[in-house]
Amino acid sequence: MAVDTLIGIFLDTVSAHQNPAQFMRKTAQGWEAISAERAESDVENLALALRQLGVRKDDKVALLSENRYEWPLVDLAVLGLGAVTVPIYPTLTPLQVRYIVENSEASIAVVSNAVQLDKMLEAVAGLPQLTAVIHMDPAPARPRAHALEALIEEGRTQRRQNPGAFRESAGAVRSDDLATIIYTSGTTGEPKGAMLTHGNIASNVWACRRVIDLFPADRCLSFLPLCHIFERMAGLYAMLSAGMTIAYAESIDAVAANAVEVRPTVLCGVPRFYEKVYARVMDNARTLPSLRRRIFHWGLQVGTKTAQARFERRALDPLATFRAWLADRLVG
Repeated sequence: MAVDTLIGIFLDTVSAHQNPAQFMRKTAQGWEAISAERAESDVENLALALRQLGVRKDDKVALLSENRYEWPLVDLAVLGLGAVTVPIYPTLTPLQVRYIVENSEASIAVVSNAVQLDKMLEAVAGLPQLTAVIHMDPAPARPRAHALEALIEEGRTQRRQNPGAFRESAGAVRSDDLATIIYTSGTTGEPKGAMLTHGNIASNVWACRRVIDLFPADRCLSFLPLCHIFERMAGLYAMLSAGMTIAYAESIDAVAANAVEVRPTVLCGVPRFYEKVYARVMDNARTLPSLRRRIFHWGLQVGTKTAQARFERRALDPLATFRAWLADRLVG
């Protein structure tokens, strides 16, 4: 039977696949691979530290951050406590952030960097419900502010003292428990919070897996905002359910360069993104010499037929397989 909680999907996949590159992120030294073992340890340690800060089942934790490894780390730690993640778009103003934090009744906020920390502290000034703000990147000392890295270290100590605490908490989470509140822009008035349970999202994950073949050897480049439900469901939980690698693009502007470096086999995108990619590729093709241009269009035809067969789950005959291999070498 398919796992029906989001934290269950994560714990099940790290145990089953033990991917040495469960996540990838770009650092000054290049792409860093983060193993499933380390990711599980980070999630567990952070969850125990959050519990020390007072986070309990059904509590709300606001998450204001760009896409990065720490985003799913915080999300999964919160979910493992039976608490609720409230994602916030990093481009929102302090006034908009305050509305979401106050309306959702969040008691803890997690932010990415010093800029977002200042924004959050300005937004929640005088708001007694918020007891702590956690920052992922190093930042100047602020009242009620905690460094994420320090909390993970604190959680590691608690884990040694009580090694089964997190698994017990995660195991108590149920399909109909609230997992997240996602605020939409709406058409009129203030944003509305959509309340989604673990089962709501997990059912979409398994429906996605029935339609699209995903394998542990696959690699996804994540670039759409994780605070939006599409990327979070398809680009995070669905990819985790397959045990595959998730690499985080540095930014939307760096997607093309990062794709060359990471060589993903799967991308989650919206139509406009693919339209822009297609237009750029076709513009470049028009500038090619005649022979190379003919090879390009031949390879495009072969690739289209190959992709169609894959989506229809049809096996290629030996000649078509050879053509696909040759096209990939000549054009890809």
